[in-house]
Amino acid sequence: MGKRATFRREANLALIEAALAELGKVVPLIVLDEAQSFGYGSLEEVRLLLGLNLADPPAFGLVLIGDEYLLGTLRLRQHRSLFSRIACHYSLSPWSAPLVAQYLQQSFRRGGP
Repeated sequence: MGKRATFRREANLALIEAALAELGKVVPLIVLDEAQSFGYGSLEEVRLLLGLNLADPPAFGLVLIGDEYLLGTLRLRQHRSLFSRIACHYSLSPWSAPLVAQYLQQSFRRGGP
């Protein structure tokens, strides 16, 4: 990693620390969608940011959203340290046609005239 990238990371961490200090006891939640598309460098940055969560209470909560390839990617050797920090995971299964119909009917009833 070059000097410029290191300086940028240090500057970004200083900004993050200042923002967290302003929040006080509020713990922000960061949601990253399409996480299966993140490259190695991006996932490594996420892992480094999680190092901020050594404080009690944690600096922030993190939710990674992705398709079925996300967990497989995180299990790879280069991402093991990030994978080991996952507290839980959940897989959503597709809804059946009757369940979709029921959801739509209830939604339309709530939003009616």
